[in-house]
Amino acid sequence: MDLLERYLQAVRKYLPWTLSRARQDDIVAELRANYESQLEEREADLDRKLTEGEMIDWLKQLGNPMQVAGRYQPVQYLIGPTLFPMYLYVLRLALIWSLAIYAFVTIVLTWTGVPIVSSVAEAIFRAPGVMFTAATWVTLVFVVLEYIFARHPQLLPRMDGINVDWSPSKLAPLEPARSSRRKQPVFAKFAAQVIFEWLFLGWLLLVPKYPFLMFGPSAWYAQVGPFKIASVWWTFYWVVVAFNFAQIVWNTMDLTSGAWRRPTPLKPLFFKAGGLITIGVLLTAQNHVFALLKDPAASDAAKYNAMLNQLNPSLYFGMQVVFLIVAMQFAWEIYQLFLDSRSGARS
Repeated sequence: MDLLERYLQAVRKYLPWTLSRARQDDIVAELRANYESQLEEREADLDRKLTEGEMIDWLKQLGNPMQVAGRYQPVQYLIGPTLFPMYLYVLRLALIWSLAIYAFVTIVLTWTGVPIVSSVAEAIFRAPGVMFTAATWVTLVFVVLEYIFARHPQLLPRMDGINVDWSPSKLAPLEPARSSRRKQPVFAKFAAQVIFEWLFLGWLLLVPKYPFLMFGPSAWYAQVGPFKIASVWWTFYWVVVAFNFAQIVWNTMDLTSGAWRRPTPLKPLFFKAGGLITIGVLLTAQNHVFALLKDPAASDAAKYNAMLNQLNPSLYFGMQVVFLIVAMQFAWEIYQLFLDSRSGARS
């Protein structure tokens, strides 16, 4: 039975990501009931338990977990269910590696002075084209493979290797069971969290008057150094304070009213949206300037300006990347919440 559970775990791994968690649970439960029934019939015919070798042979007859999961993919016209899970896997790898290689080559060539791009924005705008090219080639290769596999399977004798070459004995060990229900919070832990949040807010409000609390000894350099922060940082600071205050008030009300026992998925979404807004505030910096000179007329201003001309675009690019990552996470969580709500409504 351990091998069967590992097999079902592998099937779940390849199920379409568009399916909700509840739907994936239903599919795995349905497969488990079906397979356990088949297993009982086999063992009844033999009047004994299957040996490990017989179990492996039986699981191989069921098919590669990737193929089993592929049956739950939407109907594909260019790439069939046999190859589609493999296509998605290769496509994800191709997109990740093409973007990583493009970023690395761009950084190296820019650092060495080769004029491949004139600005960070231009490099960003070129990235989708690079990923699209990689996706196009991967798709074309699998379309050709699908055509050959469907019409001339004798030309690809190893294509059925997805059924033959895999071994159930090499399936990944079982992972710890994950409950679909959210963990119920403990009162002491939630109360400690609220207390810490109030202390953190007090510390945050003291930072403008006592910057040493955040920056340590480097706060002294900020006072005597040639640079100063742009006004957008103060806007960012007060937005952070406002969202922290909103979070503390919400959690305090939950603590006093007893609502902490019934956590809602809307709260983390609200505060993740707050994080997205705070990062977005920095992207509104005028002329993408985050640091500037205290005295532009100083004798060494040209040297420091050259440093700022590298620092400000780098900061802006980094914030764009962070904003994009947080936005994708936020959109994904909303999508998962939507799928879970639909599954709950149907059930």
